[in-house]
Amino acid sequence: MFKKQSSILGYWKAIEYFSPQSIPFVNNHSKEDPVFLFEDDYSCIWNNPSGQHYPKLEYKQSRQYHLYIGVYKQNIIENILSEKFGHDENIFNERELSESCLFFITLDAMGIPIEDSIILSSSSWAINNTLENDINSRNWLKGFDESFQDIKQFFNDYINQFGRNDRNSLEPNYRNLKIMFNTIIDRLGYEKLINNLEIRIKPVSIYESKDSNTESDFLNSFYLDELEKLSSFTTNSDLGVPLSKYLTINNDTNVNKRVDCRKDLKFVYNMLAPNKYPKGRWPSKGHFPLVLSQQFALNSLFNSNVDLFSVNGPPGTGKTTLLRDLMANIVVERAIKIASLDDPFNGFIEDSSLEWESGSYKRKIKKLQEEICGYEMVIASNNNGAVENVTLEIPGINAIDESWLEYINYFKEISNEVMSNESWGLFAGRLGNKSNRSKFASDFYFGRHDSNVKHFLEELKYFETDPVLCKEEWTKSLLKFKKLHSLENRLRNKRQEVFNAIINIDKIREVILRNEAIYSKNFENKEIWKKEKEKLQQEIRSINDNIEINNDYRLRHKEFKPSLLEIIFTFGRKFKIWNIKDLEFIELDKELVLKLSELRKLQNDIDRNYEHYNLIFIESKKELDSNRDNLKNLEKIILDSKEKWGEHTIPDINRWKKNLDYTEKSSPWADDEWNKVRAELFIASLKLHKAFIMINARSVKTNLNALFNDVLTGSLPKEVKEVSVLNCWRTLFLIVPVLSSSFASYSRLFSRLKKESLGWLLIDEAGQSAPQNAAGAIWRSQHSVIVGDPFQLEPIVNIPFSWQNAIKKRFNVPDIFMPSRSSVQLLADRVNNWGTYIDTDESKIWIGSPLKVHRRCNNPMFNICNTIAYDGMMVSGKNNIQSNNIITPSQWIDVQSKDAQGHWIKEEGKQTEHLIQYLLEKDIASNQIFLISPFRDVVRNLKKIAKKFNGINAGTIHTVQGKEADVVILVLGGNPEKPGAKSWASSKPNLLNVAASRAKERLFIIGNMHLWGKYRYFDTCIKYLLENVRSHVN
Repeated sequence: MFKKQSSILGYWKAIEYFSPQSIPFVNNHSKEDPVFLFEDDYSCIWNNPSGQHYPKLEYKQSRQYHLYIGVYKQNIIENILSEKFGHDENIFNERELSESCLFFITLDAMGIPIEDSIILSSSSWAINNTLENDINSRNWLKGFDESFQDIKQFFNDYINQFGRNDRNSLEPNYRNLKIMFNTIIDRLGYEKLINNLEIRIKPVSIYESKDSNTESDFLNSFYLDELEKLSSFTTNSDLGVPLSKYLTINNDTNVNKRVDCRKDLKFVYNMLAPNKYPKGRWPSKGHFPLVLSQQFALNSLFNSNVDLFSVNGPPGTGKTTLLRDLMANIVVERAIKIASLDDPFNGFIEDSSLEWESGSYKRKIKKLQEEICGYEMVIASNNNGAVENVTLEIPGINAIDESWLEYINYFKEISNEVMSNESWGLFAGRLGNKSNRSKFASDFYFGRHDSNVKHFLEELKYFETDPVLCKEEWTKSLLKFKKLHSLENRLRNKRQEVFNAIINIDKIREVILRNEAIYSKNFENKEIWKKEKEKLQQEIRSINDNIEINNDYRLRHKEFKPSLLEIIFTFGRKFKIWNIKDLEFIELDKELVLKLSELRKLQNDIDRNYEHYNLIFIESKKELDSNRDNLKNLEKIILDSKEKWGEHTIPDINRWKKNLDYTEKSSPWADDEWNKVRAELFIASLKLHKAFIMINARSVKTNLNALFNDVLTGSLPKEVKEVSVLNCWRTLFLIVPVLSSSFASYSRLFSRLKKESLGWLLIDEAGQSAPQNAAGAIWRSQHSVIVGDPFQLEPIVNIPFSWQNAIKKRFNVPDIFMPSRSSVQLLADRVNNWGTYIDTDESKIWIGSPLKVHRRCNNPMFNICNTIAYDGMMVSGKNNIQSNNIITPSQWIDVQSKDAQGHWIKEEGKQTEHLIQYLLEKDIASNQIFLISPFRDVVRNLKKIAKKFNGINAGTIHTVQGKEADVVILVLGGNPEKPGAKSWASSKPNLLNVAASRAKERLFIIGNMHLWGKYRYFDTCIKYLLENVRSHVN
């Protein structure tokens, strides 16, 4: 199995070789971020005083110049390699044509090339390597590092000719620099790749003290080095459990272990037992609890000891709400460990092996107690904006109910600085790229020069000076936490008793039914033997009576015994007659006595049987009566709980089976009392964390000094141990429980950390992330929780399918691992045992633990999305009463024009303008109107229309992913002569699903209904829109 996984990683590495980062476009007029063509001596702006003000230098800043040499459009390279890999004849491509370059260098303020500043494009190298080598050859994609080092050494030697103090020195002018660039291209053998050498120059400002720490390798894939490392591993244990599971081949997944949560309601019911609930919960706004599918996902995660778990979260189903509760419980679990430490005042352990030299400083890293490690949380995503938004929302003042604000004081003032906004506490921080890291270090730890707020370093110094205060705070916080922890346990156990009663009541009803059957049978048996006994007794009485009668008859018969004379005179005849009769009496008596003896014996047997069955009957009656009493007690327990906590909080599985809406909107066991205590426990956990930090301030300061001065600035000595760096990170996570990063920055941010070093990875919008992007982050995490929706927009992949397919064959990996056929979400869903099957037109897709209550869109948008993408799985959490009834209902505006410019239909543009004017006249806010289209031709024209109306947003459907508006206008366009575009847009439900699910109140689609109605998903959309219009007319 490992060989297959290694092949997958190798395949992804090869894909990333061909994935260049985009470079900036030429922009001569920008004063803040200008980019020029480098084409003559006038372009040498270090010699041009008029250009020196671009951009403005701040105090202690100096000028540098970034040069992008050998600029090319991605489609040029596509044309070159398509000859080798083949063309995608039937693939419609709406990807934006990005630009990259062959290599990059940096010049100083005088225009002199800076040593080691050259960056070689891995994409250009890989393309050239592929042209020179067969894809199946051993040399394919081998030797990039060697080529890079060779060209770097050549570059370093060459630039020694610039800026020397002798007559042989080269001037940094256009001619000399271009000669150097052409020489480098010749040495690389790139003549085939480019005909016309285009060079761009971008002036930048850098702080002199930090110029060595710039992240210069932005030209190549952010994931290449990470995948190189992972693909070099030789065993499964090197990959770790989560990543190994993530790379599972479909054939190796055990589908028999899957639990379909839409079908197996009994399993769901049992997973929602109170003893399976997380101890802590988020103090949510409005005190609203999680609904059933959210709680099921969370309980499954925490009770199954899984290392890779996926949650399928369509838009508006509460993904962020779920993540908040997850984060709250992880903090509570760590607080439980902190509270149980034998010596909390020594939360960090001295370990001389963790030290390192940093200039004149010796970093004496303290090791955090192992019991409180493994609770670190990183939230990551492909979308930098999305992950930053989540990080800003979590500590935001609106993230918790205002009733809790007075109870929380978790470094609030510092958090306000970090968030640049009002917040409730220091719960999350934005890291990732260098800019975010620098800002976080300043706002959080060192403090800004323009701020009067005491930064964290000052706080720690203050804590060191007042140990009495710190100890008092610890004692008080610990007492409060333990009290709430104990109370939460009691409340949990009480509800578990009710749950047990519900589970047992059905069992005991079944037992009672069996008891009643046994009771009836035993009663019947007892009565049978009773009757037998009575019958026998009657027979015995009858025989006794007959014996007495016979004896009486004989006695009387004896009175008639002939005398001696009678015997003589009758010659014995009379005696003979009498004797015969007497003998008959004697014989009868014998028979009756014998019969009586036999009956006496039988009576003993019957009496024993009767006693036996009567005893069984008595016992069965006792058991029946006892179970009936138990049933009454259980019924009373349940009835009392409903009266106390509310009937709606006590789950009823029989009602679940009848009413899907009721089931999904219910919040089992979420009564106010328990919910409040669980939220209070989370708040008490934060206070305990703060007190723990206070009593260990010296160790915390030591580790954070090392983190912010060495680790985050990139000045960490190479020989420093991973465990040393890990303890620096663990210390920061102890203070700020959640840190964020994009996948692109993850490997640099945590470059010194290894397999499963961090506790929790929370991936957001995983459906939009290419599968290889998350590999390194999953590898460094003990638990990965993947949240997303594969039915929203798929990952953007810049490599044509034909290339991916050809490379896939080279590595012999399944289609599911192709970037254009998969996502982080899809790979994680396959190995999650808790989920459901979604029927699509092509097949059934297994999705992990789905969230089902949608609270964003009214109808018809909800019905459209639920039908085309989610197999009718979702239920609406809105009242579906359209809040603005003064405007026309959602509808399809049919435009039959065939006059097309590219995919832009001019008449559709006119209809769009009319509709916007109408909406604005009806007082719809302009910033609540989105203009979107699947095609860039259309979007370019929509942006022109949007400029006429201040505040309206226009963009491709990709640009509105994760956003929402009251009104969405989807302008389809689509050249009637190019049906391939419509086939592309309707190949999957994703594109239409995203468009419709952005609209909260109204969806207007403008396009040719006849032409678009021939395509799947759009035909369903037309049906619902027409029904919607008819319902409003009626």
